[in-house]
Amino acid sequence: RRIPEVLQDDQLIDRGFFTSVPKPSSESSDVGLYPGLPFRSTRDQRVNKQTAPAPMLGAHTQEVIREWRTRPINFQATGIPKTSLPLEGINVLELCWWAAGPTLGQILGDLGATVIKVELREIGDPGRRITGDLDNLNRSPGFNALNRNKMSVTIDLSKPGGRDIFLQLAVWAD
Repeated sequence: RRIPEVLQDDQLIDRGFFTSVPKPSSESSDVGLYPGLPFRSTRDQRVNKQTAPAPMLGAHTQEVIREWRTRPINFQATGIPKTSLPLEGINVLELCWWAAGPTLGQILGDLGATVIKVELREIGDPGRRITGDLDNLNRSPGFNALNRNKMSVTIDLSKPGGRDIFLQLAVWAD
């Protein structure tokens, strides 16, 4: 679709997807319509705010360098700097196959959420069988790309013990 059609899309308008933001290069009160965030958070209101455009190149370079030099860094045992992510502490139970659901779980995991993917005991996720080594279903490149930053468990929901485990996970999830 063309941009004017997207700007008039009822679904995007109803969910308030577009945000009026002052234009970065304008000294007047001109505003531009910017795409909003792809998700909303009821827990952290900082995630929902987009009140200014991205800064112009070099606008905050010295401020960022100064902050970077003075910020204490906590190192993990691997020597990789530990940083906090916006969704740390959020627990997600993913019950999805193929592309759309796993992509959302991937984004949540990339943002720091703890994601547990539940696969059926009998067949697992069919995405494991699309490409890769059929003798080792953990080597499917497409599956691995969509399921990074997740833990995975197979559960036999036809058994009472499997249902109990699933219900415990459901209580654990936010």
